[in-house]
Amino acid sequence: MPYLVLPSHHLYFQVETAATDRPWLVFCNSLGTDLSMWDPQVENLARYFRILRYDRRGHGLSTAPNTPFTLDDLGNDLLRLLDALGIERTHFCGLSIGGLVGQWLGINAATRINKIVVAATAPKIGIAEAWRERVDLVRSQGLKALVPGTRERWFSPEFAAIAPITVSHFLTVFEATSLNAYVGCCIVLADADLRDQIAQIGLLPVSWTPS
Repeated sequence: MPYLVLPSHHLYFQVETAATDRPWLVFCNSLGTDLSMWDPQVENLARYFRILRYDRRGHGLSTAPNTPFTLDDLGNDLLRLLDALGIERTHFCGLSIGGLVGQWLGINAATRINKIVVAATAPKIGIAEAWRERVDLVRSQGLKALVPGTRERWFSPEFAAIAPITVSHFLTVFEATSLNAYVGCCIVLADADLRDQIAQIGLLPVSWTPS
């Protein structure tokens, strides 16, 4: 299996390639999920893009460091993966904390990014107190305590009724997430605030010319 081996952890990734003249597109998943969440998008877009998707540290098949980490660390994980694969520039699509990583890239690594698509995210996601309350709950009761609420937030009753296998898959992935990594990401979400920087994305010089 393809891994990027870093000093403190390993990142699992998958590459789906079309013709080499196609642009790159990176998918970055949400908290408590793995790269399989993008299967439908890959199926529909692989003919148009060379697609890279990866499991964030401690998610899916990626390992996690034992030390705390920051949004900078999550952004640099992806930059190291791009460097290792020789990807100079890419489109980016991210959901929730994945979207926060995309905003960080737009601010800190604009020369590596073409277009950014983000969903269910913000420069500041939620409030710090709520994330720290979730950290306390997970540390005391584990991720299983969050499964009922996660099911309700992620899946409408109508979807759950027609796609029970999909629902079961993603709740299993959620519960299998590294506890240390989940807590670490919650702390990232509690601390990260890009509101004063987000406007820089439109002001940074970009040398890329569309073909």
